[in-house]
Amino acid sequence: MQEIGQYQYEIRQNKTDVRNDYLERRAAIPAEERAVLDEKICRNLLSTVSYRFADTVLMFYPVRGEIDLRPVMR
Repeated sequence: MQEIGQYQYEIRQNKTDVRNDYLERRAAIPAEERAVLDEKICRNLLSTVSYRFADTVLMFYPVRGEIDLRPVMR
C-alpha cells in the first residue's frame, strides 16, 4: 500500500514540477507577446467543434501569468 502512496506523491510532484516549469517559461515571454499568443489561443479554442457543441465548458481565471481565457468567457 505504501508503494501506491509513494507513486501518487511522485505523480503529484511531477505535475507540480511541470506546471512550475511552464509558468517560468511563460513568465519569460514579454507581456505584449503573451497577449498576442493568448489571443491566438482563444481564437483557436472558439473555432473548435468541441467548443462550439459543448454543453458545458470549464475554464480558469488567469493568475501568475497563465493563459488569459477571459475573452472566451464573455
